[in-house]
Amino acid sequence: MPLKWKRGENPYVRNSFGVLGVGPETPPRQIAGQADKLLKRLNTGMPLELGGQSVDRFLIEEARKYLLDEKLKVGELLLVHPETKSNREQLVGLRAQIHKAANLPRPAGCIPLLHPLAILWFMPTPEPECIPRPDWAELGLVQAGDPEDRDLDIEFDS
Repeated sequence: MPLKWKRGENPYVRNSFGVLGVGPETPPRQIAGQADKLLKRLNTGMPLELGGQSVDRFLIEEARKYLLDEKLKVGELLLVHPETKSNREQLVGLRAQIHKAANLPRPAGCIPLLHPLAILWFMPTPEPECIPRPDWAELGLVQAGDPEDRDLDIEFDS
């Protein structure tokens, strides 16, 4: 079953591996055996479903054909993304070698700030309720005509 997008069908679920219920590492003998089991199950009248849709004799035979032919199986493998074999012991050994080879410098102490107000960048902004509102008298504002206001006035002789 090549990659075909149809409404209501996910090709990553409804592929030859999904129809037969086998994985990418399944040997050919087991693939043929699983196809025979599913055909017998269909012959007894038991319905088969995959992804909410029925599976018939044609789909089972087509899946068997695709998975037993090496050239056709390649396209199916792209849909199931088989896991690559990895040697866990080798990976653990490589990790140990990397830890031995890595001589990371110890982190230095605190970095001094060049400007003391730079710390404000890292602090949260205070809410308006946190700052008390002063009275007008505490602000020391002057009104027009006050002696403090007249000190800065320029007076011209007439």
